[in-house]
Amino acid sequence: MIHLTRRILIGACLSVLVFVQKVDAQSIINPSDPVVEYDPAHPPTPPDFFHPIVKWVRTYNIAGGAVPNSYHNPPGWNSNVYKAYTYNGLAFRVRFPKTYNPTANDGKKYPVIIFFHGQGENDNTYLPPKMNYDNQWQLLQGPAVFDTAIQGGTYDGYVIAPQLQDPASGPKSVWYLGILNDVLNIVKYMITNNKVDPYHIIVNGLSEGGVACWDFLNKYPTYVCASTPMSAPVAFAYDSTSLSYIKYTPTWCSQGGADNHPWPSETQMVADAMAKYGGSFKEVIYPGVGHNTWDDFWQQRDFWPFINRSYSSNPWVVRGPKTIWPGQPFVDTIGLNAGFAAYQWRLNGVVIPTATSNTIVVTRPGTYDARVLRDSVWSDWSHLPAKVKTGYYEAENWVAMSGVQNENETDSSTIGTFGNGMDVGYIDKGDWIDYTINVYTPGTYTLQLRVAATVSGGQVQVRNSDSTVLATINVPATGGFQNWVTTTPINVTFTKVGVQNIRLKSMTAANWNINWFQFGLTAESPLPVKFEYLNSECKGDGVNLQWKTPQEMNTERFSIQRSVDGINWSEIGSVSAAGQSSQQRSYAYRDKLAGASNMYRIVEYDFNGQKTISTIVRSSCSAQTELRLYPNPSSGNSALSILLTQPSNVTLQVRDSKGALVQQRQVMLPSGNNTLPLNMSSYADGVYTIDVQYNGERKTLKLIKK
Repeated sequence: MIHLTRRILIGACLSVLVFVQKVDAQSIINPSDPVVEYDPAHPPTPPDFFHPIVKWVRTYNIAGGAVPNSYHNPPGWNSNVYKAYTYNGLAFRVRFPKTYNPTANDGKKYPVIIFFHGQGENDNTYLPPKMNYDNQWQLLQGPAVFDTAIQGGTYDGYVIAPQLQDPASGPKSVWYLGILNDVLNIVKYMITNNKVDPYHIIVNGLSEGGVACWDFLNKYPTYVCASTPMSAPVAFAYDSTSLSYIKYTPTWCSQGGADNHPWPSETQMVADAMAKYGGSFKEVIYPGVGHNTWDDFWQQRDFWPFINRSYSSNPWVVRGPKTIWPGQPFVDTIGLNAGFAAYQWRLNGVVIPTATSNTIVVTRPGTYDARVLRDSVWSDWSHLPAKVKTGYYEAENWVAMSGVQNENETDSSTIGTFGNGMDVGYIDKGDWIDYTINVYTPGTYTLQLRVAATVSGGQVQVRNSDSTVLATINVPATGGFQNWVTTTPINVTFTKVGVQNIRLKSMTAANWNINWFQFGLTAESPLPVKFEYLNSECKGDGVNLQWKTPQEMNTERFSIQRSVDGINWSEIGSVSAAGQSSQQRSYAYRDKLAGASNMYRIVEYDFNGQKTISTIVRSSCSAQTELRLYPNPSSGNSALSILLTQPSNVTLQVRDSKGALVQQRQVMLPSGNNTLPLNMSSYADGVYTIDVQYNGERKTLKLIKK
């Protein structure tokens, strides 16, 4: 405990010292530094514990005599690309980005991977006190793989590889808090002096180093944009409090099916807890593999894309993206790790003024991104925004198929947000794919497919479970099986609600691929709300407004708007809507600013951002015509305005020029000025008679439809 406390105190002091160097000064960490071998005959003088980062020597494991360099490195690999340094008694190696130029004022910022080795790579040497670190041995597993990615252009960033010691007596060292604090200070120094991106820091570690990944993320959650622990047990509680600080950081771990430290059940406990609290977590399990999962994990197809796309301001939808049927109400929480100094959120590129915390509750589709503030520096806006889509289905998530295959894809429209990097390919004549959908409400919807093909002529039929053809879509030539386009929207009508299957069937010999498909709302879909009537009544020094809806679907709120000219409208209030209702509902609002010439309307907004506008009602605060139609003549949509001195049961009948009854309504209206919407859009042009009966009277008006 004394040793731990001392290192923490020293780290706290040096957290100030490492920043005394100016940004425009030459960094101690430089790609031109030579790699110097440790010479036991002429050992360097170890720096004192209060010295900032210094250049150091490469030391080999010589406990049992000199060990050939090939023992520590893959054959043919030159580890000199990792430069040697020390800080606070901690030796570490640095691999520079391929394009890094320390003297260029190019504005570049580079990601950094902090690599924590396992206990098997702890130092086994007995060099001078305080510096008995074998800082070559930790390069045995991992750094050569990273170097290959840097050399090949797959990853253009830093790798920092610190080295634990293994004392001559006592237990092996572990990545305890003091050392992790030293590592953070090294990163901070490089942020200031080496163009490190402060919001693109990834931790990767194997075995005991994987434990360090968990601990580093748990201790410094705002400094980690992604964590990749391999074969590593977790040493903290899996409760909501512990996970609330890290669940928004993408964590991807590997587990051996035959490992006993950790057992697969231990990793499954973490996965279950993350799922319970909605964390951004995924795991890959290698059946039959023991503790050594890292070699397989580094070869995962998505490993480097995962590293490259991670960023601290990338938000996460709690419990992951999900499919919501168009028009279906939903409530989602999107978040970032807590602890940043400030947050800003946008919806479709527009700042949301009230969204200033680490989470935001969303009720409508769109693209949500954010930026965060730490150490007086704002991050970029999210490199990978959270896209809340409705009616969206990934092609590879089929329930049955014939003749097709899932394959890797490179479509930028899905990577990291919805899909798992797969599409469905090798589709030709007669092949089919079945999907389960959940239709929320019957109606007509649009359907679009994300497809790729080398030649034109592909054709896909969309069928329901009884083989009825719902739509036929042509697949264009896109220039390649990974050149993706989205087809033109086509209408599809569903009369059945609930869970059901649809089938996509290829009808021609022209091959094509599909990545995803999406349903959307159309003009023919049911409106979220219909207004039964809108009423205004002058009472005292204000106007009471009332309106009624026969039913509602996906309604979020009603905006009450006022105008004096019928052209320019301003919102004077807002009332929450029912969301979903199959029965009549009444609403009321009082305008305290009565005006004889005021006009009012109600605008309903649904959860998808669509709106429905009511008819206009005038203030009843001055003498008005008791009964009138407007507009008249009409192209389809009119309204009946009726001024009542008392509540009345009103019957409205519409007859055509031959006297045939084509429409009839009966509604109980309150006293005051009322408007009843009158939809004539489906009727032929001509002259119609409008009979209105109320309070024992019958009045007749003429309406011209043209």
